[in-house]
Amino acid sequence: MRQNACSCVLAVHDHGQADIEHAIIQRYIEYRVWLLSAYGFVCQLHTVRAEGVTQLPRIGPGATLSDGPMDDEVMQDMLPRAFSHMRRTHGYIDPKGGWLVVDSASARKTEDFVALLRQALGSLPVVPLATRERPGVVMTQWVSGGDMPSTVTLESECELRSPEEDGGIVRCRRHDLEVPEIQNHIEAGKEVIKLAFTWNDRLSLVLDETLAVKRLRFLDLVQEAAAEVETNEAAERFDIDFSIMSLELAAFLPALAGMFGGENLSPQ
Repeated sequence: MRQNACSCVLAVHDHGQADIEHAIIQRYIEYRVWLLSAYGFVCQLHTVRAEGVTQLPRIGPGATLSDGPMDDEVMQDMLPRAFSHMRRTHGYIDPKGGWLVVDSASARKTEDFVALLRQALGSLPVVPLATRERPGVVMTQWVSGGDMPSTVTLESECELRSPEEDGGIVRCRRHDLEVPEIQNHIEAGKEVIKLAFTWNDRLSLVLDETLAVKRLRFLDLVQEAAAEVETNEAAERFDIDFSIMSLELAAFLPALAGMFGGENLSPQ
């Protein structure tokens, strides 16, 4: 079982280097967890107290709970003794670029994050990034040797899928993508739905067909720039790292949309 406590905190940071303001958001959920067997025991205890019985009935190892609703009184009694587990999701709004960036690989967690933010603000007109050209088609052209942006360098990982509803999936890791085996899959009709590449020698990532960016890493050029600024204060270190990260993504995200024909602004 769990009890949820959600908080949306907005802090505007003014990064003077690029005159950009970002709203940094943290969403947290506190889970309260206990064993069902413990819940059953406390239910029995409450029953004994209510009926004035002096001996607690024995609960056998195979005892189960009914499918009825949890008793509020029992839950309130157990909450202080429940295990507490916190999960955080971070994100930020780039008003100048028009982006909401969420640090989550889960589509559901991202949707929950946006829903909570929309609830806190009253209105939030955001939609997933859509491009004029379908990412799967463009990434397939890249792997098959077609024209590719000069800022993009393919790495050794991709995932291909047949167009059929239950079509086969081929996953390649630490694999040369130019070998005939990969090209044969493409010629047979498979489409690239995930692709690892580096951008401008500054970022490494895996991009999927929905334009979700996964396993994002900042490469040496960016890491060295961050290391040049020395500080022993955790808050200052956070501001420096966030400033560099947000500036890199402010340059990368429009370039990402441009790789696939630009942003599709027509109604979905």
